[in-house]
Amino acid sequence: LRMPARARAWAQQREAFVHTARHGLRFELVPGEYIDQHIYVEGIFERRFLDGLHAYFTRHRGDVMLDVGCNIGNHSCCLAACFRAVHAFDPNPIVTARMQANVARNRLGNVTIRTVGLGDAASTLHLSVNRAGNLGASFLSEKPGAHTQAVPIVVGDDIVRESVQGKVDLLKVDVEGHELAVFTGLRQTIARHRPIIAFEFHAAERP
Repeated sequence: LRMPARARAWAQQREAFVHTARHGLRFELVPGEYIDQHIYVEGIFERRFLDGLHAYFTRHRGDVMLDVGCNIGNHSCCLAACFRAVHAFDPNPIVTARMQANVARNRLGNVTIRTVGLGDAASTLHLSVNRAGNLGASFLSEKPGAHTQAVPIVVGDDIVRESVQGKVDLLKVDVEGHELAVFTGLRQTIARHRPIIAFEFHAAERP
């Protein structure tokens, strides 16, 4: 009965507010946003998935986590205590600004955030920001549109080689159809470090 009650309470929210979620994590939540709703109602977004990773890396402490498509920091904040360092990437400045605030709010000094996308070549792509209540559904395309913004793309292997120290033990990818480019750009990192890879797959090709 708790979740329906929390869902009703969420529906009554009208302004952004700070909420204490699972593991004592604090997030600023915005009414109408999909991920924020799950954090409020279920304690964390993708709770079962993260509970499994949290349990594993609590027993086998990881060195480095790469969070590609980090959004507002749900996954990075939840797993930060299990790793020496977390490196998070997202080309959407709206979500990385929110994540930066959440990381500061939780005093997570081992989390580094970069407002860039990862890909198979250094380039500029065009970000279509979802403004219908799910910032996580924003996506990249090669061609500009009426409501897109140009964003920088870097090769994952390059940034790991230049800026990441230690062994990559977890690679989490959630990039709305951009998965192949991300993995291609990280092929050397994957071959060298053999991390656990967790990703959301989008079979439908984006425009």
